[in-house]
Amino acid sequence: QGPAAVITAWSGGALDSRRNRLVLFGGGHTDYFGNELYAFDLDRLKWSRLTDPTANPTLDRDVNWDGTPNSRDTYNGLAYLAHADRFFALGGSVARTGDTVCQNTWTFDFASARWTNRNPEGTKPVTGFGDLCSYDPATRKLWWCSSGLFSYDDDANRWVRHGPTGFKNSTSCIDTRR
Repeated sequence: QGPAAVITAWSGGALDSRRNRLVLFGGGHTDYFGNELYAFDLDRLKWSRLTDPTANPTLDRDVNWDGTPNSRDTYNGLAYLAHADRFFALGGSVARTGDTVCQNTWTFDFASARWTNRNPEGTKPVTGFGDLCSYDPATRKLWWCSSGLFSYDDDANRWVRHGPTGFKNSTSCIDTRR
């Protein structure tokens, strides 16, 4: 499908509230192999490409030869970690067969324009297709739902499992009032 699959192929985005833009990352599976990030500026109503795609991506693997994350169907596994000014990505079907699922916790730092495979401590979620997450600005934690309910603390770089029950193929948001 080409770069249009970043939007159309089971992929998602996250609101970068600091810059008032929607950041998109996706493609993957057999739809598109580019791993670039795009942003849609909500004030100017203009698109921009934040990163260039990795040339000759390493298909069927989570990590490309250059240390960046492979393209993937991201589902709802993306979030903006506002306090850290980072974009978060986990889960989804990586580029090529669709049988390989991203199990690495990735963040993109906007200041340095670099991806980092965080390799966090704790009980990591087993990811699959259709996982979902939401960031809570009050607690500075990202909540993840897949094979159970988990939280990720970016400052401590640690996962915590809160329960065995999860749900998939949905969306989520944090109610900051309650």
